[in-house]
Amino acid sequence: MMRKVKVNDCCEFPLELDMSVYTREYIEGRTEDVAARQGTGYYRFHLKGVLVHTGTADSGHYYSFVKERHGGSVSTTGP
Repeated sequence: MMRKVKVNDCCEFPLELDMSVYTREYIEGRTEDVAARQGTGYYRFHLKGVLVHTGTADSGHYYSFVKERHGGSVSTTGP
């Protein structure tokens, strides 16, 4: 039986993300292909924002935290 569950755990995100372990090459065990690109910054991303949901598994609202382009502070957007 499938049931909806709302996860209310606290999550933290680094400002720089290394996505190499989420690639097809890594999952298929082709780590030499991943290693060849690792030093180039190919899999590195800078976090720009986070989408947050409040409410239950059936309803609620979304809002986001978005890093400003200039100045580097964080602002909130949404309703």
